Amino acid sequence: MILRPYQQAAISALYSYFAAHDGNPLIVMPTASGKSPTMGMFIKEVIQSYDNQKILMVTHVQELIEQNAAELQGIWPQVPLGIYSAGLNRRDTIFPITMAGIQSVYRHAEKFGFVHLMLIDEAHLLSNEDSSMYRIFITELKKYNPNLKVIGFTATPYRTKGGPLTAGEKALFTDVAYEVEISDLIRQGYICPLVSKSSAVQADLSNVHKRGGEFIAKEVEEAFNVLDLTERALDVVLDLGRGRRAGLVFCSGVAHAQDVAERIRQRGKTCETVTSDTPKEERARILEDFKAGKLDFVTNVGVLTTGFNAPNCDLLVLLRATNSPGLFCQMLGRGFRPNGNGMAESIQNGKTDCLVLDFGGNLMRFGPVNMLDPKEPRVIPGKECPECGEVCAGLALYCRACMYRWGEMPTKTCHKCGQECHAAARMCKNETEAGICNTEFPKSTMHDVYAADGTIVAMLPSEAGEDYPVSHLEVIEHRKSNTATPSLKVTYYSGTDMQKFSEWVCFEHQGFPRRKAAQWWAARTELGSPTPQSVAEALGRMEECFHPQVIRVKREGKYFRIDQARDFIDRPFDVLIKRLDPPEGRPYADQVPF
Repeated sequence: MILRPYQQAAISALYSYFAAHDGNPLIVMPTASGKSPTMGMFIKEVIQSYDNQKILMVTHVQELIEQNAAELQGIWPQVPLGIYSAGLNRRDTIFPITMAGIQSVYRHAEKFGFVHLMLIDEAHLLSNEDSSMYRIFITELKKYNPNLKVIGFTATPYRTKGGPLTAGEKALFTDVAYEVEISDLIRQGYICPLVSKSSAVQADLSNVHKRGGEFIAKEVEEAFNVLDLTERALDVVLDLGRGRRAGLVFCSGVAHAQDVAERIRQRGKTCETVTSDTPKEERARILEDFKAGKLDFVTNVGVLTTGFNAPNCDLLVLLRATNSPGLFCQMLGRGFRPNGNGMAESIQNGKTDCLVLDFGGNLMRFGPVNMLDPKEPRVIPGKECPECGEVCAGLALYCRACMYRWGEMPTKTCHKCGQECHAAARMCKNETEAGICNTEFPKSTMHDVYAADGTIVAMLPSEAGEDYPVSHLEVIEHRKSNTATPSLKVTYYSGTDMQKFSEWVCFEHQGFPRRKAAQWWAARTELGSPTPQSVAEALGRMEECFHPQVIRVKREGKYFRIDQARDFIDRPFDVLIKRLDPPEGRPYADQVPF
């Protein structure tokens, strides 16, 4: 078996990590990127390269045990593999490699004894609590081998309730040894792009409270299990999802899932429900029927977020709200899998992308799935509706009180018909005398970093560089410490998801940083404008600056560099200038209407 470049890079990163560190690393790979073959090939290499190795691969879902075992056997037909899982009626302990369910093994470390290496699939479910099953099992295994190494594999390097897996005094994992970027895999055609469409139908979460960082389940179900909301949401689903083949619906409770399924059937579509109470045999039948295309929809309550793979799924419906970045990411992950070996084959099989219809404000709450903050959902400032005065979310497309739609979407002009199109459009769909224009825009003008209806995956910069339209920018005095020389921090915001990139202009430094600051100022002002001598002077003279409508950003390792700014305009442009009061250090801000 030949691994993809990023899969081989993940394995190489593990060898490099253990050569330089004494810790427990994480490998972060998106859903559908092929964690199973990566783990399988790594295990094969270790067993064949080192004598007398004993490896455990542990997870919490029976389906994952079966999938990972099948993947390893496909890579290595003669693999010395055992399985320890009560659900699979297997309790093997003598093989060099054992696939195990944590529920079955966590009190039986003595049956395995000295283990060299333990791999944990879906590592984001591991708790920091000493009383958790994984912790109990690892503690007991270390009595036989104090140097036991643990490797975590996950699509989400943070816990379901928030917080990085490497953070905290009790954190088991010490570092992220390798992480592959979702947008890179979409560009390369390995995983399926996600798209969204807006709807004025949204649940009212004003009476929903939080407990332990997550919304209270009972209150969420009460907010969503409302007849009018369900009927209007399903009208939208069947309208915007027309032509989709397999829809997975995430509901807020068992009664809600059953009610939604019944109302889908009333609309002439086939649909069944899966919950934690669904008998094992019935659940297997339903999911096989869904994968085989015999069901149009499946509704579920939190049971199809991990370990469930349906390559034909091209519609995700979020009829629930979550405050958990991990759960949000896992739900969206069900749509990443191509219907075939890569997107070229998937398109031939009828799946070009996966549509996400969100009725719980999750996309607005978290933003792009590859820019999640594992600590807190982002806070979006409100804006007042010009029609009715209702204060709505800053990125809202509609006022939920009067359905007024903001017209702030960026546009570009079709060179053939001369009409305006959305800046992210790939093709002009305006009507002309001859019919629909259908003129394709050149790739250089496609801005896939955002979508009019909320970006699900932010197309982050590549090493070659990507263009980003600038919606507004912020300038602020920046100091690394109270005694450090200040610089001007300039942050450019792009798209409806408020993606941002920053650069630092060093007017008060010496040598190359000062010369670069002079070049930065000269590129943005009238010929002959003197370079400011200080950050304070630059802030006071920002009205002299022309502001770019487009920036080009390149990736350099884990960081991004603004390589170019162009298409400068003078007015109008939104710039937020923040100054620091040096004597007392109190920040203040002025909105300057450039």
